Amino acid sequence: MGPEIYALMKRIKNTFDPNHILNPGVSIFGG
Repeated sequence: MGPEIYALMKRIKNTFDPNHILNPGVSIFGG
């Protein structure tokens, strides 16, 4: 994935999972 896609995905994950309860430490979004 391109860096802009990665950043967008990470932003989305942080929005829906601010406490990192989904896939902790094993996330394609950088956990």
